[in-house]
Amino acid sequence: MTVPGHGIERRRAPAAALLGWAALAIQLGLSLNYSLVAGDGPVHGFIMFIGYFTITTNIFAALIFTAHATGSAASVWAFFRRPGVITCAAGSMLIVGSIYFFVLRHLWHPEGLQFIADVLLHYVMPPLTLVFWWLVVPRGAVDWSGVAKMLIYPFAYLFYVFIRGPIVGSYPYPFIDVTALGLGRALLNSAGIAILFIVVIAAMMLLNNRGTPRTATD
Repeated sequence: MTVPGHGIERRRAPAAALLGWAALAIQLGLSLNYSLVAGDGPVHGFIMFIGYFTITTNIFAALIFTAHATGSAASVWAFFRRPGVITCAAGSMLIVGSIYFFVLRHLWHPEGLQFIADVLLHYVMPPLTLVFWWLVVPRGAVDWSGVAKMLIYPFAYLFYVFIRGPIVGSYPYPFIDVTALGLGRALLNSAGIAILFIVVIAAMMLLNNRGTPRTATD
C-alpha cells in the first residue's frame, strides 16, 4: 500500500511549499508596509491582505504542498492530502490565474517586489498547483458527489467578503464591489464565478477520469 506523502509528490512538494510561502510572505510584508505608510496600522494591513481570493487560495495551495512535504500522519496534514481537497485547491488556483490574466492584470502595473509577488501568486503558483494535482491525485479518486463539498470554499470566501466589506469599507475586486455596483449586480457576478468554478471542477474531474486508472505511487 502506498503511504500518502511519499513518492513523486514528496520529491516536488518541499520546493513548491517554500516558493508558495515565500510569495505569501513577500505580499504580506508589502501589504503591511502599505498600511503603515497610509497610517492605518498593521492590523488593517493584515485584514486587507487576507481579503483577497488570490491570497486565501495561495495559502490553501501552500498547505497542500506542505502536507505532502512533511508526510506527517497528523489529521490536519492528512486532510490536505485528500484527493478532493487537492482538486478543490487546484481548481481554485486555476480560477485565480484565469481571472487575473483576463480581467484584472490590466488594472495596475506592479513594480519591484510587488511585481515579483504578482508573478509568483498569479502566474507561477496556479500552474504549479495544477501540475501537482495531475501527478498526485489518483485516477477516479474524486466522484461527482464531491463537487458540492468543493463549493464550500468559494462560497465561504464570498460570504466572508460580503460581511467584511461594510466593516472595512472596501471590497477586494471590482466585480464584487457592492458600493460601486450595488448588491444585486455584485451577487449576480458572484453567481457567475460560482458557475465558472463548477465548470472548472467538472472539467478537471473528466480529465482525471480519462485513461488508465492509476494510484499515487513512486
